[in-house]
Amino acid sequence: MNRGSSLPIEKQNLMVLGICLLPVVLFLLISLIPAITENLALNKKIPQEKTHLKEIKKNTETGRQINQFLAGLQDHPLTGRQNIQPLHSDQPEKVLTDLKHSAKSAGTAVVNIRPLFEETEKKSGELHVSAIFVGDFRNLYTMMMNILQLEYMNRIIAMKFDSENKDIRLELTIAVNII
Repeated sequence: MNRGSSLPIEKQNLMVLGICLLPVVLFLLISLIPAITENLALNKKIPQEKTHLKEIKKNTETGRQINQFLAGLQDHPLTGRQNIQPLHSDQPEKVLTDLKHSAKSAGTAVVNIRPLFEETEKKSGELHVSAIFVGDFRNLYTMMMNILQLEYMNRIIAMKFDSENKDIRLELTIAVNII
């Protein structure tokens, strides 16, 4: 047999083999490309998810601290204080000024402070004040201790904590004695 005639047969075999393998290779490439791009997208999400997980752990710790703080406030004998000195009913701005000063000295931001006059009419002898503060836990704790020391402070009516990014939002309603 002539060697020259065997080369075209090998080329034909290679061509047939190439034509048969081409769909298989194309199928593998087409099926692997989405998997590779999805893997790359997931790799980009991993640092974000780690950061999110750290925030969740931090919020869990903050929640535990808030619960301890609230438990401590429940034991605080506000109503049993002997030195409560009522404000005159024409001095509601003193409460607002003192709350702003307490927040500023503790390093918390004041979002809103307003007296609830509609609540005052229902229950004489008390002025209810609603306030919203934003800050970190330690500063809010310091501010609350300052507020509890106000001579006309009677009781805490409602308190709600909410986490906003790195800061905590405290919605507070207090009652102060007035005459």
